[in-house]
Amino acid sequence: MKKTLITLAVILGQLSSSQCFKEFSPSKTGRYTAGIKTDGTLWTWGEKGYGGLGNNTQSAAYFPEQITSDTWKNFSLGRYHTLAIKTDGTLWAWGLNNYGQVGNGTNVNQFAPVQIGTGNDWSFVMTGEYSSFAIKTNGELWAWGNNSSYGLGLGNKTDVLVPTRVGTDIDWKKLSSGGSHTIALKNNGSIWGWGLNSSGQVGAGNTSVKTPIQIGTDTNWRDISAGYISSYGIKNDNTIWAWGDNYGGQIGNGGWGAQIYTPIQVGTDNNWKSVKSGGYHVVALKYDNTLWGWGSNGLSQLAGYHGTLNYKTPIRIGLDSDWKNIYPGYAATYAEKNNNTMWVTGDQCCGEFGSNFSSGKHYPLAIISGYCAESVLATSDLPKKNDIIAFYPNPVKDMLNISLDSKIEGVEVYEVSGKKIKDYTDVNNFQLKVSFSELLPAAYIVKIKTKNEVRAVKIVKE
Repeated sequence: MKKTLITLAVILGQLSSSQCFKEFSPSKTGRYTAGIKTDGTLWTWGEKGYGGLGNNTQSAAYFPEQITSDTWKNFSLGRYHTLAIKTDGTLWAWGLNNYGQVGNGTNVNQFAPVQIGTGNDWSFVMTGEYSSFAIKTNGELWAWGNNSSYGLGLGNKTDVLVPTRVGTDIDWKKLSSGGSHTIALKNNGSIWGWGLNSSGQVGAGNTSVKTPIQIGTDTNWRDISAGYISSYGIKNDNTIWAWGDNYGGQIGNGGWGAQIYTPIQVGTDNNWKSVKSGGYHVVALKYDNTLWGWGSNGLSQLAGYHGTLNYKTPIRIGLDSDWKNIYPGYAATYAEKNNNTMWVTGDQCCGEFGSNFSSGKHYPLAIISGYCAESVLATSDLPKKNDIIAFYPNPVKDMLNISLDSKIEGVEVYEVSGKKIKDYTDVNNFQLKVSFSELLPAAYIVKIKTKNEVRAVKIVKE
């Protein structure tokens, strides 16, 4: 395995239990990320780009930055624009506005949140690459922004600068948008689609669909997810179905390239809990809490450094069986464990990991510090400081190197069961080498104490 330097940073203020992210999502078409913490505050980080971060600047953010002092209910990230709903039900947007995707009636980019309309009855938002959608509490569907491929479902190709109602139905439950197509779930369990359909991603032939049409006749769908040019659904019987472009194996049917125009089942398993698509890759959780993926892996977004090697059927990612949430993005996959730790694999260019990982490809799944206090063996009762801690190589074969920008006062190594097997005290140095040569191949927890904090990370012994 290639040895990768993983540099972790403690993010100020994120070590109390109130600072976990209850809502989290990377963009599937861009290089930025956002999350809502348990206190309702909204935070963004990642690439600069026309105001998509909402931080009133044109600069990238390498660590999470709070957006206003308000509390928020949900959000969605496009290529460079963001939609969000506050807890009072009002609709807000910011970022790139060249197609009117912000929805304030202009084409002027917005670098800070602006309210869209005056209503307070919004319940759900979803962004396409340059388009926007929202559902009201009464089940109405509204759309605005880019419409060049009938992507708004309004029956024409005219861009829309303000929210415009789609049809007359009042039973919309959830949406998922790709590049220029959208898949929707209704309250009765039926799924619908519209927009660009050149690869069959809508699920009805291969010509653009101007207004929402039902995909098949089944009414036993429980969730949906759209990739950039493919789509996915999961039924009540816990089977996964896919359709659209398959150039990278993202349909998961064992083939390459052939476009799939109507939903086909992915494998024969019927124990899938959830499925979500990034841009060109897919990740899924089973009910045994194992993590799986397929499709594009050229950026290590499926936890393997394989260059351009893609996977055309689901493969298990790692050996752990304690995953609870999955968040695929454009070039990476984030996954959350039952202990509330966040992990990532894939490519970073612009701070979208929200931590001091170096740019470039990172694999296998590696823990991101600062996302939640409840990480394994974490301690949160010490003064906080932005200490930068580096561990390498990870996985380790013989010697683990630890370096810090402040003095190390102690290092302990634990088995994952909690049994302490090594203890280094009175270190009082900025660097330390810890021998792993005598340990069996497994995962271990290394706990580092400084004057300002105690940190714990997972280290894999080859």
